Parts: sequence; structure tokens; C-alpha cells
Amino acid sequence: MKKEVSGKAYTTVIMEIEIDDSELEGLAQEEINELFVEKAYDSFGGIDSFLGNGGADKLIGVTGINESIYGDGEVDFDEVENVED
Repeated sequence: MKKEVSGKAYTTVIMEIEIDDSELEGLAQEEINELFVEKAYDSFGGIDSFLGNGGADKLIGVTGINESIYGDGEVDFDEVENVED
């Protein structure tokens, strides 16, 4: 018997975001952080599959400049499917 077992692993995306100091004047630290998070969502190019490791869906990467991605954590295997021989 052969089965395909799949799971999830989290990745962390890091972006460099720059906001002019004049836009931050008078804001509390929580508001400043929210502004940076909002700008990150607005400017993030997305996560894509790249060719490698035996297929076009085996490697992931980010599409924008000043963005990086890395694996972060253990795999949580949570699905099992039959595989046809």
C-alpha cells in the first residue's frame, strides 16, 4: 500500500518598509506599527512557485525587491491520500 502524506510548514516573509518620518509624527507606537503592516500588505508582491527539485511547484520564493522568505518551524503532517501504483 502506498499513500501520500502531506502537511503544512510555516514560512516567514521579511520586507524592508520605509515610511517618511513626517507621516509618523504624533502617532503612538501601536499606530506606527499598524501603518508599517498596512504598507507591507499593500506592497507585497506575493509568494510564487519556482522551477526546481524535480518540478515547477517545488521551490517557493517572493517576487519583490527587499523581500525574503525562509522556513520557520516544524512540519505538521495532517493529510493522508491514496496513491495509485
